[in-house]
Amino acid sequence: MSDYLDSVKKHASGMRSISVGACPGCKVCAKLYGYSDIGEFNEAIRSGDESCESHFSWKPCDLCGSTFGGDREHWHAIDDESGELICGDSACIDCAVYFVAGAEPINWMQHPK
Repeated sequence: MSDYLDSVKKHASGMRSISVGACPGCKVCAKLYGYSDIGEFNEAIRSGDESCESHFSWKPCDLCGSTFGGDREHWHAIDDESGELICGDSACIDCAVYFVAGAEPINWMQHPK
C-alpha cells in the first residue's frame, strides 16, 4: 500500500461512503455557505446559483492529513458505528481527485525541488 493510502486509512478510519463536495440537504453545508434555510440552499445548488467552490486553507486535510496549504473541499461520509452523516470542510485536492476518480497522487507530501 502507498504512503498516501496508509494515511487515508489512518485519518478516515471508521468512515464509509466518503464523497467530496457540498451535499444538498446537509444543514452543515448550508450554514457553511451562508444559508439559514435548507430549501433555499438546495434550490441554489439545483439551479446552479451556488457553485460550492473550493477554498484556500492551511488547515490539514481531514482525510489524508496533508499539511500543505491549498484548496480545500467540503466532504461527507457515513460513520461506521452510528450510521450518522459526517460533514467536514477540509479535503485536499489530492483527496478530491482520489475519492472522485480513484487516482492516487504522485509524489504525495513531497516538497518540490
